Amino acid sequence: MKIKHPDNRNVDILFASFGANKIRTKDMIEAIFPDMIEKCAFCHKPITSELAWECRESPDGIHHSKDELDECYLCGQLFIPDFYDDSCPSNQHGDGHSGKYWYVDYLDAKKRSLEENLLDLLEWLLKENWIEIDGNYHIDNDNKVHAYGNVKVKKSIFNKLPIEFDFVLGDFDCSGIGLESLAGSPEKVFGNFFCHRNKLRSLKEGPNVVLHSYHCNSNRLVSFEGIPTTIGNLLCQHNRFLALDFLPEKVYGNFVVYDNPIANRAIFTKKIIKKHCKVFGKIIIK
Repeated sequence: MKIKHPDNRNVDILFASFGANKIRTKDMIEAIFPDMIEKCAFCHKPITSELAWECRESPDGIHHSKDELDECYLCGQLFIPDFYDDSCPSNQHGDGHSGKYWYVDYLDAKKRSLEENLLDLLEWLLKENWIEIDGNYHIDNDNKVHAYGNVKVKKSIFNKLPIEFDFVLGDFDCSGIGLESLAGSPEKVFGNFFCHRNKLRSLKEGPNVVLHSYHCNSNRLVSFEGIPTTIGNLLCQHNRFLALDFLPEKVYGNFVVYDNPIANRAIFTKKIIKKHCKVFGKIIIK
């Protein structure tokens, strides 16, 4: 049994008296010296060497004391260092819980970069695999990134983009990283724009120009406000749209809008969509 004060004489006496009966020993020590028993941070049961592999609450099935764990800087939950666990509700980029050093490193890199421009921060983000840029890039006088190729953002910082963009000559992908805002998105995307599988409630502060497909499906959107006036394909299924206001003037490809409250209404038809928006491809509402 794991005890915080193993040198305590009274505990030694109890072990000597009841050592033959492990269950009785555990119960007696826990009753008389409750603060001396090291308990599992997940199931709150006393940690014993005999039951070290029998925790049903721990992600790895092993008892862990609080001292062995770290606190996630994003959600506040305790987690096991060096053990992959994707249960963090505030981190949707797939890397699981993150310790405080995760945010501190980002702040240090940003602070160093602000002395001149954000090029050092961008280099740090690329090195740490927060962002991938397939092509050349530079930082303008407004500290915004110009990317001459495809961009993949792999991590957000407190549900926002870690750096601001001006334009991207290829695709811009910020999907599945827990974004709650599109602040920092490029103003112009000359390829596809992917912001699906986030926590977005609005498309404001998103790009003004997207030449190809606009993927905003699987969010919490209730309005099209902020979307470009012309677009290629528009995929906005699995959202909470209630009206057709602020739709693009033209969709040159397909318009996919199924699994939305507005699409579930009996009066909602393709003809109604065409009154609000000129669609050159297919309209998919079911």
